[in-house]
Amino acid sequence: ARLSALPLKEKSGDSYYCEIKLLGDLYSSGKSLPSYVFATASPSHDTQHERKIVHLRLEVENQLSFIMKGEQAYTLALELGKNEVEDEEDNKCLIAAAVTDLGTN
Repeated sequence: ARLSALPLKEKSGDSYYCEIKLLGDLYSSGKSLPSYVFATASPSHDTQHERKIVHLRLEVENQLSFIMKGEQAYTLALELGKNEVEDEEDNKCLIAAAVTDLGTN
């Protein structure tokens, strides 16, 4: 799911925050996967050495792009946590969790 396409107004409350934060956790778990998991077809190059270098660079770029989606999700979760006003103590916990994950990502 694209984060930019997620509806912000359809759901409210902790459940939507939890879904977004979980999505961030899933994207962030990409850091523990080997870079070849993110392999794509690379343009042909003259030598095998050039192909390996370009292929590895694309794998790492794709992996970083995947992990950055986790950052976007945590940022959205942080905004959702700030906007929840039902219970101030819960808000502090939601914000703290999102900020911690954002910092570790």
